[in-house]
Formats: sequence, C-alpha cells, structure tokens
Amino acid sequence: MALAVVAGALDAWAGRFTLNPDGIAFLDIADLYVAGDWRAALSSVRGPLYAWLLALGVSAWHPPPAQELLLVHLVNFVVYLGAMAAFAFFLRTLRAGLQQGDTALIIWGWAMFIRAGLTTAAPRLVTPDLLVMAAMFLLAALLLRLASGEPQQRTYAALGLVLGLGYLAKEVMLPIGLVVLVLALVVVGRTPRGRAGVALAAVVFFLTAAPFVAALSMVKGRFTLGESGRVNLVWSAHPQGADQPILAAFGREPLTHPPRRLLHAPAVWEFATPVPGTSPIVFDTAYWFDGARLELSPLKRLPWLRQNTGQLLAVLRRWLPAFTLLGVLILAAGRAGLQGTRWRVLGVAGALGLAPFPLYLLTYVDGRYVAGAMVLLFVASFAVVRVPREATPRPWRHALAVAALVFVTLPPLVAVAADVAGELRAPRAPGTPDVVAAEALGRLGLRPGDGVAVADSVFDVAWARLARVRVIAAIDDGPMVHGADETPPAGARTALVRAGARAVVSRHGPLASLGTDGWVALGQSGLVALPLAPEPRPAAERVCGPRV
Repeated sequence: MALAVVAGALDAWAGRFTLNPDGIAFLDIADLYVAGDWRAALSSVRGPLYAWLLALGVSAWHPPPAQELLLVHLVNFVVYLGAMAAFAFFLRTLRAGLQQGDTALIIWGWAMFIRAGLTTAAPRLVTPDLLVMAAMFLLAALLLRLASGEPQQRTYAALGLVLGLGYLAKEVMLPIGLVVLVLALVVVGRTPRGRAGVALAAVVFFLTAAPFVAALSMVKGRFTLGESGRVNLVWSAHPQGADQPILAAFGREPLTHPPRRLLHAPAVWEFATPVPGTSPIVFDTAYWFDGARLELSPLKRLPWLRQNTGQLLAVLRRWLPAFTLLGVLILAAGRAGLQGTRWRVLGVAGALGLAPFPLYLLTYVDGRYVAGAMVLLFVASFAVVRVPREATPRPWRHALAVAALVFVTLPPLVAVAADVAGELRAPRAPGTPDVVAAEALGRLGLRPGDGVAVADSVFDVAWARLARVRVIAAIDDGPMVHGADETPPAGARTALVRAGARAVVSRHGPLASLGTDGWVALGQSGLVALPLAPEPRPAAERVCGPRV
C-alpha cells in the first residue's frame, strides 16, 4: 500500500502540468458551478461528480491560471487515495469471505492496482476514471458482503448510494448499476428479506441520481439520463479527420443545430453560441450532434466493432505479464488447487468486472475505461485458486505474487521514475508549452473571454483554458470542398473576424489560405498565431513559409 501511495504521488507530480481535453471541459463546468450558474454547468455528456470535486478545490484556493493545474492534480491525488481506500476495503472483504489470510493475495492485489493506477486511470489524467474505479471496488465489496449471508440494511443502502454516485461520476455506471442490482438479487436469493433489501438499494440509487436527472431534463427540455452513450454511437459511425476530429463528421448529417459553416474553401466553422466553455464543441458535443441518425445496423457497425475488438486486444496485451503469471499459478495448482474453490465469489466479481466490456465494444475502447474491471478480474481469479496447505504448489502463490510485484508494476514505476528524474535534471524552464503559449497570447493583447480560431483539433487547446480565451471557430486548410472557388486570404480573414475571432492559432505553422504574413511564434510552445485585430504588441519572432 505504501508503494501505491508513493507511486500515485510521483505520477501526479510528474504530470502536474498535464491537461487533457476532457479536463478542460470539467474545469469549465467547475467554474460555472462556482459562479452559481448551474443551468449552464449541467452537461449531458459528463457527470457532475468530478466537476463538483474540482469546484470545491477552486472555491477553496481560487488559484491563478498558472497554478490551476497544480490544484487539479492535487485533487486527482486525493481521488487516487480514495480509490486506494475503496480497493483496500474490497481486498479485506474478499479475504474475509474466502477466509484467506495469506499475504500472497495482498501482494498480488496491490500489484494489479498499481498497474491500473499508473498506466490507465492515472492521477496525471484529468478525468473521472479514478472515481469509476473506486465505485467498481466498492460495489464488488458490497456484493461480496451480500453473498456472505444475512447482510444488514445499511449494506443495501450503501450499495444504492454507491450506484448513484457512480452514475454521477460517469453515465456508463447506469447500465452497470442495473447489472449490479441483478447480481444482488442472485446472491441474496429469493427470500423476502433479500428482495426487500435489493428494493431498498434501488430506491437509494434512484433518490441519489434523480435530482441530477430532473435538473438535466428540465434544462434540455426533454427527459434524458445523459447523452454520452448516444454521442459515442454517432461518432463511431463516422470516420474522423486528422486535423478536425469532430468537425470532419459535420456536413454529412441533417443535424438540428450544427456549427455554422462560413466558408467552403478554406472550410471555416463558427460555434461561439449558445454553448459556453473554452471549446464549445467539446463542452457539450451532444448539442451540436443533436438530430444525428443513430445507426444500429449490425452490418454497418461491423467495421467499428472490428476496430474496437483490435483496441481491446491491445489493452489486454498490456496486461500480458499478469495473464502469464495467473496461468502459471493455475497450472501449478492443478485440479487439487481448484477443488473447493469459491466459484460464487469469482462469479460475482467476474460478472461485475466483465459488465463494462460489451458497452465499450459498441462505442469506444480505452484502457482507462476498463481499469477497475481488469483489477477485479485478476484479483478475484487469483483469490479463488485455493491451494491446500499440504499440497506442494502452495509456495507458488507467494512466488507468483512477488513476481507480479516485479514484472507487472516495474514497467510503469520505471516510467514514472524516469519522468520525475527527467524533470529534476532539466534546467528550470519558464513553463510548459501550453503555459508559454497562454502567456504569449496575453502579450499579443488577447484578454480573458476573447474568441480565437484554431487550425487544428478543437480538443487539444489547454493553452486556451490557461489564457481564458474561447475557441469559437475553426479553419481547415485542406483541399477545396464541393468544388467551391478558393477564397482569397483577405476574405478568409474577414470571415473569421466577423465570427468574433481575435486570432488564429496553428500547431503546424502558418496557413497558406490566410497568407504567410503577420504570423507570430508563441514563444517556444511550437504554436504560431495570426492576430486578426489591430492591437499594439511587442516585437516578436516572425514566422514565414508555407504550412507544413
């Protein structure tokens, strides 16, 4: 456990300047909650629980933009500690149910947790995945308590509360919650007391989730439990471009209110209103994709299912050392080691661990989405291989648990240590590329709330969050669309200015469609910007040449 604490702290520190696209949206939502604008803060694609935790940190500290990321990763580390506590509770409950007090299960379990906590749902990532991991561990522990016989009413109430909080963390926990209620009915049997307890869990689940569902439905003008699943199903039916991952799908769907297309060549989109946030497209993607057809034909979804299967296999390959060690244990134990196995325990934890996989296979597979499920499957499988005391394979459990601590956790630990050592050895820098770019935009005269256009993905805009500017337009410098005549640079600039953009920011150099004159390097960030409004600015390094 001590190793897990140190590893999590080092990962949070090494990634203290990391801000992924989901994190930008969650910070925007947290700001709205702090400001009291809960109507705007309600997102149909992101649960509120993680944003509430970030809002608590923001309201307690009120950090300036330069220190905001430090606060975020401090909150992440606290959430990581909470996930550790949930896992310790699960491990203790599992050992009590199996009456196994050996240290092999403890070592194996924490090896699996460290692997998941450093490589998938890591503290450096600004996402709610650690909350989902914690919920999975708590649900598994409570189900095991129900399976132990004659549970108390508070166990059922706790099960319902965790289900509700899990849904508030991430929408996918709603269908998983239904699986949990079915499992609870199975493990407690058909006794009146058991059915009453599961009904209590369902009521607490409903009461925990209902206020958010009611508020979200009221704001959206229709009943909704969340739109994340629908949006992911829509995305999966469209190939996404390299430069504009979301915008590439627009124009092929009869959407209710898509981004406004200002030009065809170069392609220019504007999306300043009515959605708030640093990047409105990312803040509430469901709004922009409203009205899209939901293609559920198995034949048409077969290519995406094949791609997701490949991604799942890639995720499983990263757990190959754990698979290998578990297989060696089963072979060493033989039939004698499997006699008397508590298959009910494996069934409960295994069914819960397997529940997320079909859901993500239909939409999108990522290692961090199934981190908690993988830990549950590996720990439960290791636990049920019960080697009798008199059998010679018994020492294999301890030997393989120690091997897991080495071969399963060593690669991510080495990677984190290398990140920390690299930062300690590096000379003190003025800031990360995103911080440097944000400061440079301020020197160009941009102020919080100003609109900017991007020539790259609308996702990777951490610099905009730090500068407190809004990405309200996008330009694609690719080939002409629909055979339209190419607009002169002056016309493209005029369109962006009318959209409300004060500057264009590009990661790949100046855009030929906007002309090569006037571009300014944003420090050493690798970004360049083209100011679109006449503002006095200090002399800066000029960038010339075509886009690369």
